[in-house]
Amino acid sequence: MTTGNGLPVNEVWTLAIDRERRLWAATRSGLVLVNQEAVARGASHVVQRVYGLADGLTETNVKVLRADADSLWVGTVLGLSETTIEESGDLVIARTLTGFYAWGLDTDSRGDVWVATEAGARRLAIHGFTTYRTEDHYEDKRRPNT
Repeated sequence: MTTGNGLPVNEVWTLAIDRERRLWAATRSGLVLVNQEAVARGASHVVQRVYGLADGLTETNVKVLRADADSLWVGTVLGLSETTIEESGDLVIARTLTGFYAWGLDTDSRGDVWVATEAGARRLAIHGFTTYRTEDHYEDKRRPNT
């Protein structure tokens, strides 16, 4: 899949399949919903919709995705959003946390969402949000200790 198939840009950072079996692509120009039936048919245009600022995202540069239960977590260069999709296809933003660059996403056995950021690991938990730093005995191996 490229811009020739409807992608806004050729760079795809990550892919995710949600519980409804929808295929999502993270690009620097938006969150892309891919029409898998069009892909299977070999159609030239396979993008169903591109979501961006007008749809409620805080940033179009989407770096990471995580499909979990009923939510699609969208990590951007400005933070993280928990989203769902209505039957109409509209994006619903349930919660957003900004102020960091989301590099990676995963969930643990409790269902907490972990985010890899430029400032350490962050955990979005049922009862709040945690950032791990040097004071918490987090050691950054990229820099020597002083």
